[in-house]
Amino acid sequence: MKNKVGKYLEARGFGKGRAVSFSKSLYRQAYRSHIVLFNACLFNAKGEEVWWGDVDLTKDWKLFFETSHALTETLILTPEMPYRFIGLKEALKNMKVSEKLSTIPQDDGKHIFGTPDIVLVKNEHSIKKEQYGLWVFSCCDGKDVLKELEGLLENREH
Repeated sequence: MKNKVGKYLEARGFGKGRAVSFSKSLYRQAYRSHIVLFNACLFNAKGEEVWWGDVDLTKDWKLFFETSHALTETLILTPEMPYRFIGLKEALKNMKVSEKLSTIPQDDGKHIFGTPDIVLVKNEHSIKKEQYGLWVFSCCDGKDVLKELEGLLENREH
């Protein structure tokens, strides 16, 4: 049985594994000013993956915002790496942040990437090209969102 977020998105044309284009490079060239996440992952506040697929955040942010409000559920959109393969909980738990780099130990070494911003999306001005990280869509206000996400963040190593 599909989860309610997946059902809601699928009914609006965002099936699991959605592709925005047959060519990622051509899409990036055509939409240079957009934030595009290929194979993005969508998690709930418990850290469970509820959907994945390509997202043009510049165009699609409103649907994720609407989904969060319609289902009264906080949703966290992430880039594919490292979240898709090890999950949001595991990534946050093992992430070590120093300066502008984050590392996550893995079996084959370390996954190194830019330190993610946590962006609370409230409107189109929340989406900025220079941001990289975790986009949080919530029907709660800022304090309630932090309280809701506390479980994901409390076990994080520093």
